Amino acid sequence: MFESIQATIGGNGTRVERIGGDPAVRAGVATLVLASMLLVACSCSGSSPQVVRHTNNVLFGVACASISHCIAVGHSGNPSGSDGSRTLILESIGDGWSIVPSPHPDVAESSLLRDVACASTTRCVAVGNYKVGYVSKTLIEENTGSGWTIVSSPNPTNDDNSSLSGVTCPTALHCIAVGGYRAGDGAERTLVEEDTGTGWIIVPTPNSNHYLDQIACSSAGRCIAIGSDTNPVVAETTGKGWNLVHVDSSAVLTDVSCRSATVCVIVGFSGSAFDNTEKPVILESAGSGWPVTPGARPDGALIGVTCATATRCIAVGSVGGGQSVIEERTGSGWILRPRLTLDTDEPSYLATVDLESVACAGDHHCVLVGAQYIGAYANGASNGKTLIAEDTGSGWAVVTTPNVGPL
Repeated sequence: MFESIQATIGGNGTRVERIGGDPAVRAGVATLVLASMLLVACSCSGSSPQVVRHTNNVLFGVACASISHCIAVGHSGNPSGSDGSRTLILESIGDGWSIVPSPHPDVAESSLLRDVACASTTRCVAVGNYKVGYVSKTLIEENTGSGWTIVSSPNPTNDDNSSLSGVTCPTALHCIAVGGYRAGDGAERTLVEEDTGTGWIIVPTPNSNHYLDQIACSSAGRCIAIGSDTNPVVAETTGKGWNLVHVDSSAVLTDVSCRSATVCVIVGFSGSAFDNTEKPVILESAGSGWPVTPGARPDGALIGVTCATATRCIAVGSVGGGQSVIEERTGSGWILRPRLTLDTDEPSYLATVDLESVACAGDHHCVLVGAQYIGAYANGASNGKTLIAEDTGSGWAVVTTPNVGPL
């Protein structure tokens, strides 16, 4: 589906936000699909404060440092609009969610955060990108207990655009971020940056016209990065350099999580929402290939996944005109959980959601994040609200969350 959007919107070769990772784009697709259904039925350093003028709020990533401390990241505003966007960070310490200050590079016209990970209860890392004109650069922010600050992050010397979209911290002193950049020849290249306690550096990766979206590491030191461009890509390391791994699939891969030292899970989708061919994809590996695992429903897209324990994994996404999808893996396979009940008086065809990421702190406290869209688009800019749901053992429930700007 990303290829379809790139062909129609990004035909100049500039990367547009992947449809699996940008609720604004996915909501636009949902709106087009919904409209068709209705027609048929009828017939770098420094910071500045966040600017309270935006009406669009989106959450892309979530992490929990402990059962009582979770962090969600994204942006407010429209990255493609004239006013741009600003980084957005929400935090919960057990008594509800609140917006915390997050820096925006002084030189940037637009900035956003795509993922967050916590190395310990006192150190969390968020990654994304900022733009100056048409040029995108990597952005890394860290919080070691005294607030979020921008830290130095390198960019390839021969790049036109660089960005980071996934991050994980296997240990308290070791974090890895993944993304991609467009080289001088116009080709997409994989990008992996690593911090082992002395600052972020670029590490060598095999490049074959791919972009990395997410990364996960098992307790045994095995790390897996996934992504898609013209074809899906899986890169793997056990501490001795990155290697590409063959995947017998044509799907768009969106997220990865490891449920044990040897078993990891990848989710994504195939087909397109435009022609109702979109289907969820789940791949599981125990160290020898990535066979397809049957999911709980035949349609829709899975965007985020996390494994709370060795026997419990949760995947989230959306289906059709923007309805939530939550699947859970138990010992007997994947089962479908009830859709989220939204807090809105709007009719269902005007209230759509995109579930982007999910994280758990233990087996009895899980959090998913994304965006909720109410009404139609105005002047090409979406009107998203932050969306967070929590499961503390009695099922998923949407919780109250703040937003930047008058919604």
